[in-house]
Amino acid sequence: MDRKLVSSPVLWKLSDLLVNESVPFLGLEDQLESIESKLRDIVSSEYFDCKRDVAYDIEEAIDFLLHKAEKESQRGTPFRYVFTLFDSIDHNKLRKKLDRIRLEIFRATDKVSRRKGMEPWSSTSSNSSSRKQLDVGESIMSPVIRKVITLASQEQISASVRRQARWVRDEMRLLHVYVKDLESKELRGEEMAWMEEVSLFSQSAEDVIGLFLSERGDLGSCRKGSFKNVGFASSMFKSQRKIRKEMDQMKIKVQEIIKRFGKLPHQMYMMPPPRFPPNLPPPPPIRFAPPNIPGDATSMSSFDDDDFDEFDEIDDGTPPSSGHDEQNQQADFNSFDSNAGASSSSSSRRAEIPDITGFDSTVNDIKELLLRDYTNCLTVSVIGMEGIGKTKLVKSVYENPVIRDRFPHRAWVNWVRDSNINRLMEQIVGAQYLNVRFLNGDWDDYLCKLRRLLNDFLMDKRYLIVIDGVTSKVLWNQLGAAFDGLSGGTRIIFIASKLGVTPESSERNFTYRLQLWSDDESWALFVRSLNVNIPLELLELKKREILRMTGGLPKAIVKLAELLARENTFSEDWSRVLEKFNKDEGPWFGTLQEISKNLPLYLRRCLFYFRLFPEHFEVPMRRLIGLWVAEGYGHKKNDEETPEHVSEKCLIELVNRNMIQVTKKKMNGKIKTCRLPDALRVHWLLKSKKANFLQHNGHIGDSLSTSSGTVHRLADHLDHRHPSFDHIHGNNASPSSLYSCYRETVSFLSFDTREGSRPGEDVGNFIQRCISSKCFSALWVLDLEHVYKPKLPKAVGQLTRLRYFGLRSTYLEMLPLFINKLLKLQTLDLKNTHINALPSSIWMMQDLQHLFLDEGSCCRFVPRPKGSCLEDIQTLWGAFVDEDSPVRDGLDTFLNIKKLGLTCKISEASHNEKMSSQLDAVASWVLKLDHLQSLKLKSFNELGQPADIHLESLSGHLDLSSMHLVGNLKNPNVVSEFPQNLMMLTLSASGLVEDPMQMLAQLPNLINLRLFCGSFTGQKMVCTSRAFPKLRVLKLWELDPLEEWNIEEGAMPGLKCLEIRSCRNLGMLPDGLQHVKTLSKLKLTNMPMLSARIKDNEGEDWDKVAHILNIYIES
Repeated sequence: MDRKLVSSPVLWKLSDLLVNESVPFLGLEDQLESIESKLRDIVSSEYFDCKRDVAYDIEEAIDFLLHKAEKESQRGTPFRYVFTLFDSIDHNKLRKKLDRIRLEIFRATDKVSRRKGMEPWSSTSSNSSSRKQLDVGESIMSPVIRKVITLASQEQISASVRRQARWVRDEMRLLHVYVKDLESKELRGEEMAWMEEVSLFSQSAEDVIGLFLSERGDLGSCRKGSFKNVGFASSMFKSQRKIRKEMDQMKIKVQEIIKRFGKLPHQMYMMPPPRFPPNLPPPPPIRFAPPNIPGDATSMSSFDDDDFDEFDEIDDGTPPSSGHDEQNQQADFNSFDSNAGASSSSSSRRAEIPDITGFDSTVNDIKELLLRDYTNCLTVSVIGMEGIGKTKLVKSVYENPVIRDRFPHRAWVNWVRDSNINRLMEQIVGAQYLNVRFLNGDWDDYLCKLRRLLNDFLMDKRYLIVIDGVTSKVLWNQLGAAFDGLSGGTRIIFIASKLGVTPESSERNFTYRLQLWSDDESWALFVRSLNVNIPLELLELKKREILRMTGGLPKAIVKLAELLARENTFSEDWSRVLEKFNKDEGPWFGTLQEISKNLPLYLRRCLFYFRLFPEHFEVPMRRLIGLWVAEGYGHKKNDEETPEHVSEKCLIELVNRNMIQVTKKKMNGKIKTCRLPDALRVHWLLKSKKANFLQHNGHIGDSLSTSSGTVHRLADHLDHRHPSFDHIHGNNASPSSLYSCYRETVSFLSFDTREGSRPGEDVGNFIQRCISSKCFSALWVLDLEHVYKPKLPKAVGQLTRLRYFGLRSTYLEMLPLFINKLLKLQTLDLKNTHINALPSSIWMMQDLQHLFLDEGSCCRFVPRPKGSCLEDIQTLWGAFVDEDSPVRDGLDTFLNIKKLGLTCKISEASHNEKMSSQLDAVASWVLKLDHLQSLKLKSFNELGQPADIHLESLSGHLDLSSMHLVGNLKNPNVVSEFPQNLMMLTLSASGLVEDPMQMLAQLPNLINLRLFCGSFTGQKMVCTSRAFPKLRVLKLWELDPLEEWNIEEGAMPGLKCLEIRSCRNLGMLPDGLQHVKTLSKLKLTNMPMLSARIKDNEGEDWDKVAHILNIYIES
């Protein structure tokens, strides 16, 4: 153990003590100052040697004096300075202890002086300016260290517990140093397993200590009267005895972890003595807190660590052909449309590129950026893995007629391996660069002259330069300055496989990170690339398997389509090809290397988590983020951001690195579902097993464990080959076998979605057996989503550490009574159940942040008990409000809500006045929700028909991006006062007489607008020029009075999808629709009149829609 880790904080604490004028030193100042001086000399020495017990003795003396000062501050004035008999006894004890400490200190300094002149052991220290990333050290270990520090500072717990806490604190600091050291290296399997073990231990320790501190605070707040004092003392004794046992177990566990660290491969040759991190700040100045209230770890200062060769060939400035791409290291796929030549004229007319919204959107974004009225030079970096379509995308921009006209000077440079700056200059400037001589070996002078030449050459030209295949930032470092000061509007596009080799993002440097394609986009590309005629009905049989194997990578999609097209028969030969294709890691080799060598540990842990989900499973982002947060992922140093936000950023980073595929997106473009690409799952399995992150059972596992053999995360995939199958779905497992496997399990997820009662019975019996076998006591996550009516035993009430309880789509009819004991819940998901009442204990769940209820079950709150409040709740979705619901002084105390979904319905017509008052209360509550992001508000009368919605102006709600309103808007003017950041809007039964298009047209960020039945009761709508600048989706449903709709040229310039349903009186499509060139999908449902006007490519309105790629007509 590095003793500096023990004694340096003690030194800082002692130094703070000596300058604190409020502390009575009882005449011991000289002794304390002498100790402080010697301790400072020793700590600053390379030859430090001081016993740990001495440091603890010093800290106990400090705590004694602080406690003394606190007690005296609470005495009455007449007694404050009276030196009592007890003071005398304490004074003598402390003096003797300090004498003994001084003796030990002097012995230590004597050892230091004798060792002077000896060569110290040296090691390479870590860079103090290392990345402040979301790693294990910062996000997982720092919180538990803060809590242990809090525990060690409690005056009213026994000295032995405080001593244990200090021991654990210092061992955790040592682990923190080891972890920081490992995170700077490329980890092997054993190291990854060790890191995972540290993470789980840290999270468990934080949970145990946090629970003790919380219980102690509750006891202290209830302490009144002499009899209650007796009960308080008894409860405190039991509580301390329990924490003492827990601390003993922690000591054993941490010693095992440290011992295993010495056996890791990186440490087998030489393990340097860990040093106290140079950027670790001293503890905060000493502050006093009321003696009966445990210190709040969150209020304390956090624990911080805180030359070029030649080109192979350069073309003449034109982009490479599709056939040439495949030969390049930065190659993309051959073509999006391999069967274009065999297509019918109608399909080939529509587009060379398939109807893929993400691709088109990025092309348009880059075009707009290049055409921006900005005379200075701009750069655009297009980043993505090999085969994701970078070159194809940029070529689409490069060859665009508008771009060609705007940039009369263009150059396309293939930056292949061994390229150098001279060839680049030749490509852009031409032979002029030969006039610059490399003389006298002065490289800097040569570069300066090249920059000047390039700058002069480009000064009066509007140039578009594409550099394809950048692998190093050296190029930009050498020539970047040449583009400063240009005023001709030059643009540079870099194509690269990873970040860090192109200019950093700024107001003049833009970056686009391409993502794996969604399932819909992938399927569109596959069908277009398959150069054989196979009925779509047969293709659908293999669709799921094809999408899973290709993982959204365009190069893999096109390659598989070509392989399958060569086979004569559909089913048998295709199965053989698919099986062989799944074993090919070629397209993913670069990503696999990136995971192994460069992926930060915190992202690696997030990536590993996807192994808990079945192969075909599309993971809802909502579910994934909730699970991560419950397990302690996403906690960042100093709580700068919420864990949910940090976790979401982690997921987006994995998506941007092409390691996670977004399979479906929400209407606002955000992630809805995602999954681990199958190639990564298959080819990463071996590494996962080596890391012991998965169980060693000879096949793909679904339980995550560490080297001790205990299962930390259990996921039931209903796999008969898995050892856990017999435990969960059988009755033969003994308590000892269950205990050996699941005693440290922190998460249990079930994916048993069979019909009938068997799944619910199996999972209930398994949970009961585990709890009775003393398992699951550390459980944080119990996720039974889609398990039909699980038979949950009362014993679940013993899982008091549970943070995530997922019962979505279980169709339970009653919330179990034990819910009143699960007061540490952060997420409770009851959506798609039949639960219609919440217990009063829901108000006691102070940590509850996300509550999902079933909208159709009319789930009611009971009145709020006095003194209780859910201050941290951020999501309330599916709640029911009637005339008796506790809105005032109840629900309206939830002021941190970000997502709110309410259904308001009156139970009896005679209560209209009372219900109207409730709706006013709801409107007032919504007005106070400054952090609101999503609002879904429905209002119905006693017959289930839409009723009034009371709503005030929401223009000040800057975070509000999504609204869904069902009901008559009592104040229709509120529509013109919707917030400017609104992205998605649904109106139904709003009763608007005035044209909503006029009121909504200037919302600058609106991308999705749905006007449903009764939202507009007028006969004419007009979309004026420049209206809806960002609108992508427009749906008009059941607007029976609507007869005429006009679209002016320039309106809805980015519209992608238009759907019209059951607007029976709409006589014709707008003439202006022909000007909306971005429109790629038109769907008409139950619109016989309009359908006839565009039928068979020759109707009266055909010219208006001839440019639309996909047109669907349904009756």
